[in-house]
Amino acid sequence: MKAARLALLVVLAAVGVAAPAHAYVYWTQGNGSGGPIGRANLDGGGIRERLATRASSSGIAVDAAHIYWANYTGSVGRASLTGTGVNQRYIRAAGASELAVDGLGPKVTPKPHGGTPSRLPQPIQFFYSVANIIKAPGQPVEGEAVRPSTIALFADGAWVLQGLHWSGWGSKVATGKGISSASNGKPNIAQGKRLKTPASITLSDPGRFFGREVYRCYQLHVRPPASELHGCLGGHAGYWLLGT
Repeated sequence: MKAARLALLVVLAAVGVAAPAHAYVYWTQGNGSGGPIGRANLDGGGIRERLATRASSSGIAVDAAHIYWANYTGSVGRASLTGTGVNQRYIRAAGASELAVDGLGPKVTPKPHGGTPSRLPQPIQFFYSVANIIKAPGQPVEGEAVRPSTIALFADGAWVLQGLHWSGWGSKVATGKGISSASNGKPNIAQGKRLKTPASITLSDPGRFFGREVYRCYQLHVRPPASELHGCLGGHAGYWLLGT
């Protein structure tokens, strides 16, 4: 890239959730005719020289969910922070060369005197399963929904929450009340007797996750002898889980 024209931008890309947002450096590459977009960690590691390979870019800007760039062909392109979903003609803008994005995500109107936000970005979703991998490299995010009526607690279906009814959905904390249904495993999970008891689940820490708003933490409340579960979204090596 010695002869490449570089345009650098440092942003806080909100793709992490349980830990502080990850910060990256983004750049465009080209020799006068545009080129792909690259990305690296602020410490210089994790270099991806061709994050968005279909880009033909000069100026660049980033918000909490997307990368934007000016094309020499007379348009503004857009892609996700992971480089997928490239749209070269997101905005038709002849002569565009430099970009700016108003803010790093959905705007929230604060309450007077510095209080908590009066409105959260909507819709907020949660996942159908707290046991599966939520996001793997190159794969879409695990299925999610607004006010799911069923949530799998074990990946094999041995333990699920059913008939959930929600209160507070869309606020900072949502509570679902329903039935815990667990197989006793005798003679096997499919044929075992289902042990059912009232249960509730509390969802909290709403925020941005790969382009959508989700609750990022959960706490299960169920009567003994069943054990309570809890976890928050966390990632390692590109894999995201609702871990403890």
